[in-house]
Amino acid sequence: NLNILSCIMEGTQTVSTDDNQILIRCNTLNQINGFNLISNKMSYGRMAINYTSTLTSTNIVMKYNNLYNQTTRPMNLSKIEALDFGFNQLYSDASKTSNGGIYTTTLTGQMRFYNNSLINLGGARVWEGWTYGGTTVGHEALVFNNYFYGSSISSYVFDGGGAVNNIKFYNNTFVGNSINRTVNFNNYYGTNSNITFKNNIIHSNGQLIYFTANPTGLYIDYNNYYTTSVASWASFWGTSASSLAAIQSITGQDVNSVSINPQFVSVNDPHIINTDLIATGVYLPEVFVDIDGQSRNNPPTIGAVELIGPASRTLNLKLYLQGLYAGNSLMTPVQDDLGNGIKGSKYSDLIADLINIDIYDTNDVFVPVYSKTNVSISVDGLISLNDINIGLTGTYYIVINHRNSIETWSKPITFSNKLINYNFTTSASKAYGNNLVDVGNGIYAIYGGDNAKDGFVDIFDMIDVENDANNFVEN
Repeated sequence: NLNILSCIMEGTQTVSTDDNQILIRCNTLNQINGFNLISNKMSYGRMAINYTSTLTSTNIVMKYNNLYNQTTRPMNLSKIEALDFGFNQLYSDASKTSNGGIYTTTLTGQMRFYNNSLINLGGARVWEGWTYGGTTVGHEALVFNNYFYGSSISSYVFDGGGAVNNIKFYNNTFVGNSINRTVNFNNYYGTNSNITFKNNIIHSNGQLIYFTANPTGLYIDYNNYYTTSVASWASFWGTSASSLAAIQSITGQDVNSVSINPQFVSVNDPHIINTDLIATGVYLPEVFVDIDGQSRNNPPTIGAVELIGPASRTLNLKLYLQGLYAGNSLMTPVQDDLGNGIKGSKYSDLIADLINIDIYDTNDVFVPVYSKTNVSISVDGLISLNDINIGLTGTYYIVINHRNSIETWSKPITFSNKLINYNFTTSASKAYGNNLVDVGNGIYAIYGGDNAKDGFVDIFDMIDVENDANNFVEN
């Protein structure tokens, strides 16, 4: 067992190839079982740590360290089982570093690589790794809440060279200035398998993600892909994709992924401004805080930073009311006496009428979880509600009530994305019990005529209409 705690180590500030300028060095036949490197500052020198043993060391803990401006790269790690690597800052600038950030090979067991900031303003890759990952399913390596930034215009940010197995990438932010690949899974030295890639931001000027071959067991979804390149967003097993839709088509996955400019606060900073990324991810129990220690929402923000902002979803609806439907996908605005014998649109020429909307959990249809009255419905049938509680994450019925229409329930809808779209007009099956009327050309509307609001259109509704007519009631 070896502990190095709260030390300051500094090498020469000139560019060096001297092995004596490696601050911590573990040679070919060294083996360490139990090594804690915690809260140290290591600057300059050829490398901070060079661990190149041919023997496997176990239980290595490296946390809260600051590695600054090594001339080759901050760290080489090889032949380690059960690495706990968290809350470290690795920084290299262009004047000092010509050969990348961190290089790892043959990392096995339950590796944890989390809440680190790796910023490389020099050349080569930010993280380059060969043959690493968990040994078996259930003992996966977990890489989460990390920020990777590379300024090189020609090198990858993450380069998984081969045999990347049983590894999960959750809530990382990869940012590259490269016109080359940003996240690269390339089979140089073996095949990849059992890779899960969720809730990650990839942002660059070039290709975002690259897979040489289709891994056995690839699970990829809820990511944010954003590039300024129009040529190629990604490449999956030899097929290039130039849009998110193309990525989804090739992989058959990423169905919940988005393409949103994160709007970073500044260069080299993982914090973002764009609130459109709030609640776009999927909650992962392993990642309950972000890179800053801030608790994750459910659902969370994609990327390393949990963005605090309006905790709401937006529900967009489209529906028609039978009594107002005029054809050509438009409704006539409800009319009223505007005074002085003038009749016209009661609300406006763009508003058809007002309705009430309730949302019920499918497990409790007696007490609504959301209610809103006097909601305007436009003449083209559109409604937008932007105050749906983000905590509603189950399956729900949307219930529409109008003053003289049949109460109509949607089929069950799962609230998982921040933006939810639901269209009642495309099929009778969009309503519970197929309770919609065909108004022509394959367009469906909510049944009108229930003036008594008893759930039926019958003679009692006619009596109400006749009584109102006899009393000159206009609406």
